[in-house]
Amino acid sequence: MQLGSINNVNSGSANGPTYTDYTGQFTTTLERDSSYTITVTAGDYSPDNYVVWIDYDQTGIFETTERLGEWPNLIAGEVHSLTFTVPTNALPGNTRMRVRGVYHATGEPVPTDACYSYQYGETEDYGIVIETSTGLGSSGPNDILLFPDPADRSILLSSSITTAIRAVVLDPSGRTLLAQTIGSSRPSVDVSALANGRYLLRMEVNGILRTLPFTVQHGR
Repeated sequence: MQLGSINNVNSGSANGPTYTDYTGQFTTTLERDSSYTITVTAGDYSPDNYVVWIDYDQTGIFETTERLGEWPNLIAGEVHSLTFTVPTNALPGNTRMRVRGVYHATGEPVPTDACYSYQYGETEDYGIVIETSTGLGSSGPNDILLFPDPADRSILLSSSITTAIRAVVLDPSGRTLLAQTIGSSRPSVDVSALANGRYLLRMEVNGILRTLPFTVQHGR
């Protein structure tokens, strides 16, 4: 499965687990009113049914209105791309995306249910961070880039930050791990105390809330 900074292909297996929670390992940021393309690669069997949901209202329930799409694979290993737009009313913050590939045995729910325990299939959950649209292009003057990624001791920010701002580092579940004030002369965040893994850096710059994913990898 591929979406934004999430790249987790060949994760399925006929003998693997029926459910895997990848929210602590794979996270990407999406903006409201913006369009994205998700790519899903089918497994070793056909025909199966593949479905993607995003919990836009953060209730912990994948509702019909949060279904991005459902399709059958015609051959094993088939690659399918689906384009969707994040709705205007999606709640900002951390939420969850679910990807399912299942076979509908006789009497099982059709269309595919987000939580039903199908006899055959696999389910994967991923972390999603919803932001309000900034209206900025990827190379706009207020755009923020962080490097290096992965980082060992600190991450530097390349941007048009002109005043000191407060930055908060979160784990993929949204728990605050540390908070630092970033100066305008050399914006940086000390991550030396964090364990190896994926994190989110959240800050408000010029009235716009920004959340950027990054990785800590010590001993690089």
